[in-house]
Parts: sequence; structure tokens; C-alpha cells
Amino acid sequence: MSFLSQSMESDLGVIVVVYLSLFLDNVLLTVVVPIIPEHLYLQWITNTSSIVNNATREDQSFLQRSLMKIKLQTLENENETIGILLSSKAIVQLFMNPLVGILTSYIGYNLPIFLGSVLLILISVLFAYGETFSTLLIARSLQGTASALISVSGMCLIANQKHMSDLKRSKVMGLVMGSIALGVLIGYPFGGVLYDFVDKSLPFNVIICAISFNLGLQLYTFNFNLEEQVKNFYKYYFKTKLN
Repeated sequence: MSFLSQSMESDLGVIVVVYLSLFLDNVLLTVVVPIIPEHLYLQWITNTSSIVNNATREDQSFLQRSLMKIKLQTLENENETIGILLSSKAIVQLFMNPLVGILTSYIGYNLPIFLGSVLLILISVLFAYGETFSTLLIARSLQGTASALISVSGMCLIANQKHMSDLKRSKVMGLVMGSIALGVLIGYPFGGVLYDFVDKSLPFNVIICAISFNLGLQLYTFNFNLEEQVKNFYKYYFKTKLN
């Protein structure tokens, strides 16, 4: 009975960790949508206005007349810039998913989902305090790698639970996949409300705290035997090379 209870407790811990990881990843995916476009536009307007204010009186009248035309042109071109920023995550994840699948066959599933969660903290920091387009683009692209690590290893962890029946495993997979939809839905209003009433960094700081809590759960739930995982990696690597 003690072995059975420990197995059930272990299964529950894995389910909670995977659920939270996928949920937070998708909250971060959509929380930027109501924040980043307006932030970049306001930043550009501020920079342009400072140029006008620092210009001479003769140039100010010309610059002010040109400013409205430039604003309209910026609004037209903004969709292209924001599209590149938001789509970079999906493009990177498209290439990273198969690579992560290969990686998990060498080092298991625990370490990749942990690394993906750590990477989410770095991404949240970049989103919270990054001001330039290039910084935000790097953060969004890195999320493609983090999402690949979390989604691939997370679903493998659920599928690898040996104490579950096939029926229970299918139900758990459906439950865990629901965290993706929930995270996507919550991210939009969560980011928009906090950005409007507080500032840009607060939504990401809240996400950082939640991810830190999830990392604590992972350290409690998973058995990280790094030495054994490294040995397995080299074992499979050289075995593949010899074959």
C-alpha cells in the first residue's frame, strides 16, 4: 500500500508540474499581445518628440508638420513589425520541437522541462525590462525554445507514467492539454488590465513569481541525477556514432 500511495503521489506531482508549466508558458505567450504593440509605438513617439523638442525653432515647425504624416505611416507599418515579433516564437519552436525530441531520448524528460522553465524566467525578465525591439525579439524567439522544451518533455512525462492505465492516461492528457487553452485565454486580459492600470513590468513579474514556484515543485517532484543523465547522453551518442 505504501508503494501504491507513493506512486499515486508521484503521478500527481508530475501532473501538477506539467500542467503549471504549460499553463505559464501560454500565459506568457499571450500576455505580450496587448502590451508590446502599444509600448513600441509610444516609445517611438517619445523618441520622435524629443527630436522635435531639441531642434531649432526654424526646424520645429517643419518637423511638427511632418510628424503627423510619419505617425500615420508608422501605424501602417506597425503590423509588419509586430507580426515579425510575434511570429518569431512559432518559427523557432517549429525547428526546436524535433531537436528536443531527440534530446529527451538521451537525457530523459525531467531536465528539459526544468531548463525550459528556467528559460521562461529569463524571457520574462527581458520582456519586463527590455525597451528596444531587438531585445523583445530575442525574448520572443527564446520562448520558442522554452516552449519546445516544456511541451515535448511535458507530454512525454505524462505518457511515461507507468502506474496509470491507458484510460486514465488519456484523461490526464486531455486535462493537461486544457492548460494550454486556459493559459492562452487568461494571458490577454491579465496583461491588458495590469498594463493599463499599473505598468509594463508587473504582469511579467507576477509570471516570474509563478514560474519560480513551479521550479520549486519540480525540484521537489523530480529526481535530478545529472551524472547519470550525462553518462546516458554519451552512451547513446557514441553508440549512435559507432552504428
